Amino acid sequence: MFLDYQYRESYLRVWAFSWLFHAIRYLFMLGILRYGEMPLLLIGNHTSTLVSGILLLFGTYQFIEKDLAAGWWYGAVIGFSWIVVAATLKVPFLIFTLPIFTFLALIYIWVGVIFMREANATKIGHRVTGGTFILWGLHKANYPILRPVMWFAPWGYLMSAVFELVSAIGILLIYFEKVRYDLATSQQQLNAFANALPDLGFVMDERGTYVDILTAQENLLYARAEQLKGKTIHNLLPYDVAQAIQDAITRTLQTRETQIVEYPLQVPAGECWFEGRTALMHLTTLAAESDVAGLVLLLARDITERIEAEKALHDAAHRMAELHKQVQTYADELEERVNERTADLKRAYEELQRLNHAQDEFVSNVSHELRTPITSLKLRHYLLERHPNQLAEHLAVMERETQRLEHTIEGLLMLSRLEQDRVTLEFNPVDLNALAEVYVMDRTPIARENGLLLHLCCQAELPLVLADDGLLSQVINIILTNAINYTPSGESITVSTRTRELDNQLWVGLSISDTGRGITAEEQAHLYDRFFRGKAARESRAPGTGLGLAIAKKIVAEHAGELEVYSQGIPGEGATFTVWLKTNRAMATTSGEKLIRAAPVGGSSARQ
Repeated sequence: MFLDYQYRESYLRVWAFSWLFHAIRYLFMLGILRYGEMPLLLIGNHTSTLVSGILLLFGTYQFIEKDLAAGWWYGAVIGFSWIVVAATLKVPFLIFTLPIFTFLALIYIWVGVIFMREANATKIGHRVTGGTFILWGLHKANYPILRPVMWFAPWGYLMSAVFELVSAIGILLIYFEKVRYDLATSQQQLNAFANALPDLGFVMDERGTYVDILTAQENLLYARAEQLKGKTIHNLLPYDVAQAIQDAITRTLQTRETQIVEYPLQVPAGECWFEGRTALMHLTTLAAESDVAGLVLLLARDITERIEAEKALHDAAHRMAELHKQVQTYADELEERVNERTADLKRAYEELQRLNHAQDEFVSNVSHELRTPITSLKLRHYLLERHPNQLAEHLAVMERETQRLEHTIEGLLMLSRLEQDRVTLEFNPVDLNALAEVYVMDRTPIARENGLLLHLCCQAELPLVLADDGLLSQVINIILTNAINYTPSGESITVSTRTRELDNQLWVGLSISDTGRGITAEEQAHLYDRFFRGKAARESRAPGTGLGLAIAKKIVAEHAGELEVYSQGIPGEGATFTVWLKTNRAMATTSGEKLIRAAPVGGSSARQ
């Protein structure tokens, strides 16, 4: 009755009433001993025994979660009817009790069989209780025959009492075995549920001590679970993290509300971000449900991906803002150029703004670059026809515009051939020191005419590189010509060579540094765009098409090399362009044995 009151299990209630009716039977037996075998006392005695047995069987079926067959209920009704009829007619004892106790024997034996079926290697209570009920059932079967034997009657009552006591204790054992099994099953389910969750579960007291760990994700724990239990967060975690968690625990205990805290932590899986949610723990005692003061459940979820996504979103927004700024700057420059052009160029510019594909933009740029010199040639031809006496002046202008057209077309053809893989590279060992020396000697007179100093600084015993010396010479010519064109008079230009190690690969570099006005970060992003000419090129009005660096970049890429530019955009600090090429460690020959001394390539190209 106590267990039924505590846990409200239906089978416990039925078993309790079964034992209650079994106890009531003894009251009727005392009445029989005092007043004799009166029909009502006999009916009450045997009915109590019958009801106790059928309730025992009914509770057992509820325990195994099955329905009791209707035949047992019919048998109980027939048995009760027989008790009433037999007691009223006062039939002989053997005839009166034999059907009732035979039915009860079947009930007790069947209850024992059920418990024995439910037994396994760990359910000792089931086997003991089942065997006891079977023996008790057999004892019930022989009761009508042996009870009249005077010397056996006391022993029979003693055996019944022993069976009753063992059966009662056995039912308690069965119940506690079920409780233990249910608890173990619940614990397994809880562990499986906790292991399947992405969260880490920590049971902690008010001082921040780890009471229990509920997780299988050891790689997300700050230390192993057995190392955490019994330790406080203040002794294990960084101070700021421990303090944040402690504050959340304290507020949860004070307000009984869930608190949320986010914190970074270095765990075996790496540096992770966690979102911790604290909640007050609820436990159940035998008396009633109550809150256990000081115990808090902390559920920590790995939110590293979310934090990284937020950071990436923030960075993307920042980049978008920078891109918007660059686009706005470019739009302002275009607007300035549009204001300086004729109505025809304005219409061309508006058409250009509507084009979305790179091919259309390329064609528009080409048409623009070719139209200017052609227009100038047509204008000079027209003036020459009307003013033949100014022949020298007009021919000089026409020569410059013709050279400009020639350089533009040559650049376009070179880019076209490079992009269509129509340029066949002939790789040979090349000495960059020798190449630098040739170009410095060749360009020194031009540099002096522009008031510039040209220096050479080469690394000794420089490894050779495999390259097409003709195309590589064209790259050096483009960069060095840019440096001479855009470096103010009185400044200097340095050509140097060096090596570097990168990703277990030896690289050889040829650098050209000037002390001009430099290249801003915004312009560096467009250095290799076709026809792009920066502010320095527009202000100096130096000749150029804006194709040189695009060609140089493509040639270096065909050599599997890199073309780097370094400039802070500060006037006087200039810019440094470096051509990096891989070298073969197995190639023993160095610059001491100058296999190829490339001749400089004529012509010039503008930086932008």
